[in-house]
Amino acid sequence: MIRPIRGMRTLLSLPLLMLLHGTAASALTFSITASATGVGVGAMIDVTVSASGLGAFAAPSLGSFDVDVGYDPAVFAFDPGSIAFGSGLGAVQCASPAPGCEVLVGSSTAPGVVDVGASSLILGSLDATQPASFTLATFRLVAIAEGSSLLTFDQLVAADTTLPIPSPFASISTSTVTLQATPEPSWWMLLVPAGWLAALRRVRGDEAA
Repeated sequence: MIRPIRGMRTLLSLPLLMLLHGTAASALTFSITASATGVGVGAMIDVTVSASGLGAFAAPSLGSFDVDVGYDPAVFAFDPGSIAFGSGLGAVQCASPAPGCEVLVGSSTAPGVVDVGASSLILGSLDATQPASFTLATFRLVAIAEGSSLLTFDQLVAADTTLPIPSPFASISTSTVTLQATPEPSWWMLLVPAGWLAALRRVRGDEAA
């Protein structure tokens, strides 16, 4: 399901003029990866959103993006304060324009969705400094119940570094990942290996005697 546009779209300012200006041609791919695809309830998973298929220190480069990553809120919950942005669009990040700022970043969350976006203020230099692939943002989810959840791009938009008006990418490929949360073992299950070890020691003691 495509979710409604929220606050980050204002930050990125991708107006209708961009659509009239043309679109960028590139095999741009947005990917979601996770530090683990299966964890026990109560454990955390680091989620990484990345871009690839760019020009590798040449055009086309990524000048701005806004993505919504969806997940099942009945199985996982967002870890507040865990969002971090990569430096591919600029190293000096800020929430509003300020002296020395290189990239505007912003985020919002709701049950089942994490919205992250960034808009570079140094578009003229990105073609020379941006690699072909890099991390856009990372965040953490915590497993709260048994089950599985597909991490998907519910919504995404991206634009290049064309001046004076950046062009949105005409086509963006995506890759997703499925997470699995399993119950924590009962306390008595944890005692079984210890029981085996004690029994083995008794057997060895009897043999030695």
